[in-house]
Amino acid sequence: MAADAFISYSTVKTHIRHIYQKTGVRTR
Repeated sequence: MAADAFISYSTVKTHIRHIYQKTGVRTR
């Protein structure tokens, strides 16, 4: 389902963002 895929994408995006903050790398 599209909704499930969207949730998964959002979760992955959040994880990546957290990792970037942990490493101190900023993306724009």
